[in-house]
Amino acid sequence: MQLDLKKPMLVVLPDGMRRLAAFAFEHPKGLCFVDLWWDTPEAHPFHVLEGPVRPMTGANGFVVGDSYIYELTREEPQYHWDEWERWLSYLGDGGSYLTDEMAIKAAASSGAITD
Repeated sequence: MQLDLKKPMLVVLPDGMRRLAAFAFEHPKGLCFVDLWWDTPEAHPFHVLEGPVRPMTGANGFVVGDSYIYELTREEPQYHWDEWERWLSYLGDGGSYLTDEMAIKAAASSGAITD
C-alpha cells in the first residue's frame, strides 16, 4: 500500500495528537509515516504506527491499531492546510520531484534510520 504523496495526510494518534504526513508506506509492524519537513536538520521524520492496517470506513484513509491516517481536507483546522501548502511551496513544482527514495536517503544520512 502506498498513499498518494501529493495528497496531504493527517495522522491522529491515540492521545489525540495530530501530525501531517508527507507520505506513508507499509511497515512490518504496521504503517510508517514521514512527517512534513523530513529533510530539516532537527527532523525526526520516520514514525511507525503499530498494528493491523485496515481501510477506514467512509474516508480515504486507514486505521492502524489505535491510530488512524486519512486524507486531509479543508474541513480540518485551517492551520493544517496552510502547513501543507507551505510544504509544497518549499518543495517547488508541487513536490513533483520528491520520491520515497529521497526521503529514505535523507533520513539515513541524518541518522534517523540505520537500515
